[in-house]
Amino acid sequence: MPPSLRLSVVIDERAAVLVVGGELDLATASQLERALATVCSSAAPQVVIDIGEVPFCDITTLQRLLATGSRLQAEDRLLVLRHPSRMLLRLVDLITPNPPYLVERDGPAQGGNGRSTDAGGQ
Repeated sequence: MPPSLRLSVVIDERAAVLVVGGELDLATASQLERALATVCSSAAPQVVIDIGEVPFCDITTLQRLLATGSRLQAEDRLLVLRHPSRMLLRLVDLITPNPPYLVERDGPAQGGNGRSTDAGGQ
C-alpha cells in the first residue's frame, strides 16, 4: 500500500500555506515537491509549511525544505515552519548553523532566521 500523505494549500495575499500530514520520505517526495512548487509560485511574501502532523521526515526531504527556504530568502521572501517537532529542529541544528526559515509554534512567527517563537511560553 502506498504511503498516505495529506496535503492542503491555501493562498492569500499575505501567505501561501501548505499543511502536511503523514511521513515525508522518498516515497512521498514527488507529492511534496509538487505542493512546494505550488506555494512557492505564489506572490505571497511568506510561505508557511505546517508540519505539525508529520511524524517522520527523512534527511533528503529536510534538505529540500532548507533549499526551499534559501530560494525564498534570495527572493526576499520568508519560509515559516509551523509546529515542527523538536527532533526535526535538532536535525536542522546539526545540518546548518543559520537555517533559512522561522519557526512558528503557537502564534505568529517573529524574530530572525532559524529563531523559534513560542507564543505560549513553552
